[in-house]
Amino acid sequence: MAERRGATERLDSWKDIATYLGRNVRTAMRWEQGKGLPVHRVPGGHRQAVYAWTHEIDKWLRKGIVSQSESAEVHEYSDHVDAGETAAEPTNMSSPPRAASEPEITLASRLRFGSSPRRLVWVAAALILFFVGAVTLRSLAFPPPIQFTGVTQLTSDGFPKEGLVTDGRSLYFGEHRNGGVVLAATSVAGGPLRIIPTPFLKSTPLDISSDRKELLVAVREGEEEERALWIVPIAGGPPRPVGNVHCQAAALSPNGREIAFAAGNTIYLTADEGKSVHPIENFATVPHLLRWSPDGKRLRFDLRDPKSFDSSFWEITLDGNPEVKSIMPLHLTFTNAGSMTFDGSGHSFISIGDSSGGRIVSIMRTGPFGFSHIVQEPLNREITGPADLTLDIGSARIFALGQSGVANEISSPNQKELIWFDIHSLAYRPMLPGVSAQDIDFSPDKNRIAYVSEPEHGLWMSNVDGTNAKRIPTATVDLELPKWSPDGKSIAFMGRVDDGPWRIYVVNPNNGEAREASVGNDNQGAPTWSPDGKWLAYGNVRCQQTNTCAIHQIRLSNGEESIVPGSEGLATARWSPNGQFIAALAPDRQEVMVFNVASQEWRKLSDGINGTDLSWSADSKYVYASKPLGRQPEIVRVPMNGGPTEEVVNLTSLSKLSGRIETWFTLAPDGSIILAHGVNSNEIYALNVGKR
Repeated sequence: MAERRGATERLDSWKDIATYLGRNVRTAMRWEQGKGLPVHRVPGGHRQAVYAWTHEIDKWLRKGIVSQSESAEVHEYSDHVDAGETAAEPTNMSSPPRAASEPEITLASRLRFGSSPRRLVWVAAALILFFVGAVTLRSLAFPPPIQFTGVTQLTSDGFPKEGLVTDGRSLYFGEHRNGGVVLAATSVAGGPLRIIPTPFLKSTPLDISSDRKELLVAVREGEEEERALWIVPIAGGPPRPVGNVHCQAAALSPNGREIAFAAGNTIYLTADEGKSVHPIENFATVPHLLRWSPDGKRLRFDLRDPKSFDSSFWEITLDGNPEVKSIMPLHLTFTNAGSMTFDGSGHSFISIGDSSGGRIVSIMRTGPFGFSHIVQEPLNREITGPADLTLDIGSARIFALGQSGVANEISSPNQKELIWFDIHSLAYRPMLPGVSAQDIDFSPDKNRIAYVSEPEHGLWMSNVDGTNAKRIPTATVDLELPKWSPDGKSIAFMGRVDDGPWRIYVVNPNNGEAREASVGNDNQGAPTWSPDGKWLAYGNVRCQQTNTCAIHQIRLSNGEESIVPGSEGLATARWSPNGQFIAALAPDRQEVMVFNVASQEWRKLSDGINGTDLSWSADSKYVYASKPLGRQPEIVRVPMNGGPTEEVVNLTSLSKLSGRIETWFTLAPDGSIILAHGVNSNEIYALNVGKR
């Protein structure tokens, strides 16, 4: 064998693995297939992407699986694979590569080994039996596709909801109320809601224990990607934390003994409520939608690309130790996958939010006589997705969160109304009545506004009172946060084309000519102009899980980009009107930070900010920030001279409305506050499942 390297070193190719073993690539492949050499494949990567850990190989070698003669054998296939060659991974991983001298035996060559009429009759009979058997196997392996045979609306209180689990008698979910998310429950037959008291600001149920007495709950203060994990007794009693776990997905095993959770790019297991944590597998992208199979032997999940938001679905089989026995792709890729649930027979149901409004897809792995296959069947009831799903195994009903709409329909467009808080009268009034819009920005001359229409995400321009409205054509399918240039001749905005990353575009509002502000593929957030109109600044979006968040500057004359020094981890950049400062948010710490352009230094201006937007006063003396979450939701302003934070608008009365107050806000030219209110909510529906 070759000289050993570090005991815990990772080997990232077949060539490295073979070198470590002192063998060639094909021998390493043959040992992996026939003798269980511990080699791992990288889900979501190229089909030849493999890696291995040296300590696992050493442990395997110590078992004596490789005989003395094999340990001393000469490198076979040396005429075909030299020291610098890497062999392609075999397509059929169930059998070792065929030796170069071994003849290929085809069906035609076998028929030539005796072509008497009697032998041909036997061959024909065998083929007929094979065909009949294949048809029979297919009928067993592919059960009849399923469909929805009816739908019933169970709630209608008008409050937004998230997370959905059931014990067969009740439904548990999080409901947006009074600036937070409370745990709520209702009967699977519908009826009044009851609140499950918790000390948390925002609680979302992820799963329910096998004895139906406790909920696994994700807890957050703001809009954190990774949330604290707690266990909440349904009948009352103090909740308890799952160690110090923070994750983006989690699920309880059917036996109630383990919790699987995904944090960063890794899936973990804990069997003692977080006191000890065991990593199961690390991936190239971020796992979400984690679910156990009913037998507790498999985990299904999606790997989500943070740029395109495409989800590829995978399955891990555990050997009970728990160690990974196998990882296999389900060969399914969707954009905007929202939720996944299992039924008792192994079906998985996945909700998808797409251009048609949404759908539910079912997938099933069947295995009579060792035969397995993955099938998918789009179901014929559209929902506005991606939605949360849960399934009652006993009644064969799927419960789904969907937008309120006409009876027996689960799709309805999102509507936004703009609310103007007048700083003089201290009263609310509607802005642009009858127009569903958000992300208003005032032109420098204060006579025009640019805004985004909902739900089609179009860019519009009009007078401040809404007259002379004109749509500005763009090639983007999604569009947010337009900002006028200081000279009023251009509008910059963040937008997406198809399923690509969020990018910043600059458009001439008079003729619709648009261009991308810079070259790249990172997810760019809302643009903010320098007062001289020569620069744009922005913070990244969809960047927390990949640790790529930062504040960037774009020189518009040539599209060159640079990172603002010391801005790693920050988001939501806003340039001050006097050009001397850039304000930004530190979402993980809930802090407002300010960058001095002259000194190139950051300082903390305020903390306790759980909103996602910032605005400057016209004189650059104050930064306005929102605290929409909590028992006293408000918009505050923070003085640049270091004085105390001041409340500008108390949002308590608005937070009690049905629907939701959005985290976006802006300042009107006179200092009034403009907010967006989502007037539509999602409700819970029961969908009966039958077979065609």
